[in-house]
Order: sequence, then structure tokens, then C-alpha cells
Amino acid sequence: MFTENIPAFRYITDIIKFLKEFEENINELIGLAKYQKTLLAKTLSSLANRVEKKSYNLSAKVKVSLNTENMELLKRQYSLLEELYEKLDELDFVQLSLATNFKNNEDSSKAEDYVLLLRNKVSNAIKTILKYLEECVEGKIPTVFQEYVQEIEGYIGKNIKARNKSVDYYIFSLQGSIGFASYLWYYDVDTIPQFFIYLCWIVGNQDPIIKIEIGNTFQSPETLYKSSGIEITDLNSAKTAVYNLLNQESIPNTLKL
Repeated sequence: MFTENIPAFRYITDIIKFLKEFEENINELIGLAKYQKTLLAKTLSSLANRVEKKSYNLSAKVKVSLNTENMELLKRQYSLLEELYEKLDELDFVQLSLATNFKNNEDSSKAEDYVLLLRNKVSNAIKTILKYLEECVEGKIPTVFQEYVQEIEGYIGKNIKARNKSVDYYIFSLQGSIGFASYLWYYDVDTIPQFFIYLCWIVGNQDPIIKIEIGNTFQSPETLYKSSGIEITDLNSAKTAVYNLLNQESIPNTLKL
């Protein structure tokens, strides 16, 4: 939880003051995201032509041409997204402080209502950015990568009991290369509210890299790529990685190798 910027609250008025400053910061982030979105739309409009759409093996080297300066805007969108998720953590901390230290204060309901208003504002901003980032990849994800992801999803989906599931795709840049990422989300698996399997494919100015990771709270594709995920080479190694990751996290499943 990111609470290093949150002061100690002695009075309800301290919380209200903090939340007002918090809202100003949120408004700035939302405004910045909208401005960057306008610039980014011009960049991604031609991305489909930069990566060949023919069916090729994930291990084959693929040439891409990227405008590094413009693709930096995409990275900033992900950074804003992660910052907004941190803001939700900060609101959780404020809410906990209210429940713990001010539960009998007659003015606490005002602060609680303010927290709820801001939580909705941050959540809506997150949904807007996620939706836009998903729209950015429409028609730009190579079929071979989608088929790869579908194979992994089929392996997982028939071996766990989830109330709901979804697949999200994203694009990101990495040192002159381009990354295609998928998040396989699973909801209400036994006592686990949610988790995702992350699969990414890096192509461009290097030999292709395929990596897999597990998580429960959204992190940007680049952040996950740089984490301690497992590098894989083919579908068999991907299934082995999924098997190990799910069991390491004690997620109920009937997977077999």
C-alpha cells in the first residue's frame, strides 16, 4: 500500500483537507491522461502497418519501426494508470483511518461520503484509460499471438472453476521493440476474488522474447515484463509455467502436465 505521502490524521478536518488536495491531484492526472490520449491517437493510427500481419512463429525475428518519442506517450498512459491504482490504495488507507480512529465522530460521515465520491472518480478514470488502451490494439494484435493466448486460456479455463473470466490485450514499447501483452483474468475462484495470467511477446530489434507471470492487481505490461516472470519458448513450456504459477499461489485447479 502506497501511504508514504499520507500524513497522520489527528482530526476529521485533517482528513477533509487531505481529500480536497487529493481531488485536485486526481483532476490533474485525469486532465493529463486526456491530453496524452489526443497525442497518442495520432501515433497509433499507423501501427498496424509496422508489424506484419502474416502468420509467423513466435520465435521468428520480426522487424518493427517505431517512433520512440511518440511511443513514449503510450508508456506515460500506463504510468498514469498505475498512479491511479495507487490512489485507490491511498483511499483505502484513509477509509481504514476513519473506521479505526473516528468511528464515533459525528462528522465522519461527511469524510466517508467524500472518500466514496473520490473512489468512484478514480475508478471511472481507470476504466476510461483501460478502455482506451484496449481500443488502441484493435486490429493490431497478430493472429498467431492471439492463437497462442487462446491455447493457454483453454488449458487454464477447463481446469479451474471461475465465476467469470475475460481476456484483455495491450501494446507497449520497450527499448526500440514492441510488446504485445494479454491478461487472462479469472474472478471468484474459490476464496480468491481475482487473479490474472500475463503473457507477453516482445518483437523488434532483438530476438523475440515470450514471458509469463501471475498477479492479482493490474500492473502495466512493461512493469510485469521487468518483474520475476518466467521466460518460455513454446506452448509446452508455457503450460508448465502456468501449472507452477497457479500451484505456487495455491489457486485451486485440476491442471495436469
